[in-house]
Amino acid sequence: MANPFGLSYFRYRRRHARILEIYEIFLDSPKRLLHPIEISRQCGLHMLDVIDTLDRAPEIFLRVPSGSQSTTKYGLRPSVAVQDHAEVSEFIRKRVHYETLFFYGIIIVVVNAVIVVGLSLIPYVSTLF
Repeated sequence: MANPFGLSYFRYRRRHARILEIYEIFLDSPKRLLHPIEISRQCGLHMLDVIDTLDRAPEIFLRVPSGSQSTTKYGLRPSVAVQDHAEVSEFIRKRVHYETLFFYGIIIVVVNAVIVVGLSLIPYVSTLF
């Protein structure tokens, strides 16, 4: 689902297992750049899901357009490629944690706004009866 403003607040939440699986595919592959079709064959996901996952994690995956072809391949960012698996999984875990806190914060603000509006309408409703 595309956001009309180009903002994506929840990029890692509910996708962390898929991101780690694709990251491990890059680690196991002898090639540095992989096409989304190659990734989708190895992990068993649809190619559009793979592309969406790769595009939503720009801190980990790098989009590399091919000059002579009209295809786009993906690779690991150099800063991620030199890190250990534990460091990358810890980074993803922290991102999921922050996004979960942000999600629950939004829910709390909305619930509090509904309560405040409901309490402010009590005098108006009591005059109707």
